[in-house]
Amino acid sequence: MDKIGFDIDYAWAAGLFDGEGSITITNPKDRPNPRIYLTLSMTCEKSVRQFHKIVGVGTVTERFEGVIKGYKPQWRWSTESSPKSCNFRQKTRPVSHY
Repeated sequence: MDKIGFDIDYAWAAGLFDGEGSITITNPKDRPNPRIYLTLSMTCEKSVRQFHKIVGVGTVTERFEGVIKGYKPQWRWSTESSPKSCNFRQKTRPVSHY
């Protein structure tokens, strides 16, 4: 933690998610509650894996489908509604814009 009592790793993760992440909310008719999906996608595997390590929830996958020859594959971190993903949201709230 830094001098103001905030973990700098969470500040980095919040900034990365703010720029590269997305939040999707669906309301399936066969379920009583909405589903919340968090994703972060980019071509830098190291950054996606570091984000995953800091957040401590979700999965990282490599996406080759639709990649044009000569372009880098996309790495994607994702998670669904869960207490751990809510914990990430609470820890990054002081510095986030989402």
